[in-house]
Amino acid sequence: GLDSIGGLGQRVHFGAFFRSYDAMARRGKAGPELAVPVLERMREAGIQPDLATYSKLLDILAAGAHNKLTSMSDVGLVFSQLSIDGLEPNTRTMNAMLKVCARLAAHGEACILDGFDMLLLCLDSGIALSPPP
Repeated sequence: GLDSIGGLGQRVHFGAFFRSYDAMARRGKAGPELAVPVLERMREAGIQPDLATYSKLLDILAAGAHNKLTSMSDVGLVFSQLSIDGLEPNTRTMNAMLKVCARLAAHGEACILDGFDMLLLCLDSGIALSPPP
């Protein structure tokens, strides 16, 4: 998913965009609203977003949530796009989703899935759960 397009000397690495947006979100400048449209640009370039792409995007949303730049609608959009792309969440994407929801909850915003719903989604998806420490 973090592939590139273009010829020699004109390569565009989508991973670089995501790293830039992540840095902006962590500083409270911007990020989530810029990063989500990259999914469509990737598709236009013939690059199918994969689980690594979605995990990074959820990390950006978590950084934005820490600075109150992410809303639950952003998270819902990303999660629905993941399903549209025919992808099943894995351990990494679910951990990233939990991080976003925890940060949103810290600012009083309800998450798209509560903890129990996330547990069921993990079990239904065959995601292995670690025992509590």
